[in-house]
Amino acid sequence: MGELMTGCSILQAACRAVIWGIDQSGRWAIVLVVLCVSGSGAIQAQEDPAANPRPRGAVYELTVEPPVWKKLFDLPDNYRGNSPRVVGDGRRLAFDAWKKIEGETNSDSVVFMVDLDGKNLKQICRGAMPSPNPDGSRIACSRYAGTSGVWIMNTEGGDGELVDENGWGIQWSPDGASVAYRRGRNVVIRTVATGEERLLFPGAGSPFAVIYWNMSWSPDGRKLAMIAASDPGKDELVIVDTQGAEFGFVRRAAGKFVPSLSWNADKRPLVFPEKGSPYRMLEIDPLGTEEPRLIPGIPADCRATSASWSPDGSRLIVMCNSY
Repeated sequence: MGELMTGCSILQAACRAVIWGIDQSGRWAIVLVVLCVSGSGAIQAQEDPAANPRPRGAVYELTVEPPVWKKLFDLPDNYRGNSPRVVGDGRRLAFDAWKKIEGETNSDSVVFMVDLDGKNLKQICRGAMPSPNPDGSRIACSRYAGTSGVWIMNTEGGDGELVDENGWGIQWSPDGASVAYRRGRNVVIRTVATGEERLLFPGAGSPFAVIYWNMSWSPDGRKLAMIAASDPGKDELVIVDTQGAEFGFVRRAAGKFVPSLSWNADKRPLVFPEKGSPYRMLEIDPLGTEEPRLIPGIPADCRATSASWSPDGSRLIVMCNSY
């Protein structure tokens, strides 16, 4: 028995050498590891985290009729992604991302565009909250210190155009003629071709202390949905007529919401995340009277932080982040 244990110990030592010394080598090395584990249960191969890192963010697709959930692709290089917007052709996605686990903050975010199968990932610029025009040739986004304000960038490169250095959270209208963004406690609607502006809350401004980013136009461009707050921690979903609040202004729901709205698909509800553990993706009829409800088909363990409808409303593209 002692000789058997000694032999097994020698074999275990040999197996350790194989485990640490071989990188996906041959079949015989694998057999030795199996024999050693079976003989004593003492040795287990350890996964190398650097060789197979856990993805920090991933993009999923929810087909709504019937509900089918599937992963499209993982974000590379420890990126945490947010603010997705499907391009009008339905084949590409714009989003922002940063490497939170490596100490970056949202001010380090980068705007990307990618095919919805995960191919052809392309960095557009430093910035956040991208909003592509209908054909995807240009992207409106917000940029931080040094180039702060709201910008319109060409997806094929170039310096871009500064729209308003005091603006934030810019979003392109469905017809591509206008953009909407926050300036202080108000919202600006700006005609892209002429630069003509109007304020949604004329006079003294909005009744809110803050209006958040990632607003969303209605499919017909006549209304704008936004998350705003009169007091810290008291979020409201509000719907404002794009001609001005005097033409229509509704406080639709209250709670703790993530400012990431998508209402750019005909005959589909407005979707947005609710803060919590975990985050949950909600839907609501923005022009109805019902309370927000949980979107069916998204797994409970998915930390869904943002989403975007496809143009035809057949799919909801959801970003989930592990931190």
